[in-house]
Amino acid sequence: MSRISRLIRKWQTSLVATAKREGLRDKAPEVTKFEKPVWRPEAFEDQIYKAVVEPGNVVYDVGANAGQLAEILAYLTGHQGSIYAFEPVWPTYLKLCERVSSRSLPGGTIYSFPIGMSNRNGEITIEMPEGHDGLATAAAPNAWNALSVLDGLKRNQYLCQIRRMDDFARDANLPAPHVLKIDVEGGELLVVEGSLETIRHAQPVLVMEVFAPWQAGFGYGPWQLFQILNDLGYEINFACPEGLVSHRPTQDQPMPRAYENGYNIVAVHPEKHTSVKQRLERLKAGSPEVLPMPPAPLPNVA
Repeated sequence: MSRISRLIRKWQTSLVATAKREGLRDKAPEVTKFEKPVWRPEAFEDQIYKAVVEPGNVVYDVGANAGQLAEILAYLTGHQGSIYAFEPVWPTYLKLCERVSSRSLPGGTIYSFPIGMSNRNGEITIEMPEGHDGLATAAAPNAWNALSVLDGLKRNQYLCQIRRMDDFARDANLPAPHVLKIDVEGGELLVVEGSLETIRHAQPVLVMEVFAPWQAGFGYGPWQLFQILNDLGYEINFACPEGLVSHRPTQDQPMPRAYENGYNIVAVHPEKHTSVKQRLERLKAGSPEVLPMPPAPLPNVA
């Protein structure tokens, strides 16, 4: 037996003797367990994202705000996925960066950009009610003033950079999105107009806010947006308090009646998104699985 072997044998004998003396001979050592953080849907909107986002997906988060949703999207894509989060208002963008750097959920990589998406490249002034990051808008101030939900709120103005998605994605060599989320307080039509090449090429699932009172601040209505989605071959599901309602928009009836209390839509390509459609079926109106959704701030009527 070599000298090293004798030292190892002596060390092992010493360990066994200590274990017997302290009554630990038949006990397994204590092991600290680290539980993997788990996210579960808490609202109807959460269920929608769980249904449309798949492991390994690329997701564009337009109007990322402070990053609450970006973190959930990254969790749903898993480690092989990636989130491209766009937030033009600087104080809100800093909150987004802080959340990304200290995120509690595991998941894909989140790339953040301090720019907004629109139908042109340049600069734009965005107003944000103090303490209400989620109500920042580039709508005309006189139109925004007419909304009673903003009464008494002090608003700050920020000069922000905007880009067409088609130009930015090409210049930055971004991978094509599987899911495109848009929530920009009424400016969704402008984002879609600047993203037409990307949408035609990638045919992503579209999850976006469509809220007529916000859109009025930009001088357009829901039909102008839905007409584009119809032409692109999308089927539209309206997120209503009772669940998803399928409806093909027309100029006379751009939205189903139940959507008066809703504000988000999910648009899918019938042939490309078959698995997504199957999962969305479980969230149709009347399903007992549908969780509550926060109420709309105003009736959603054109």
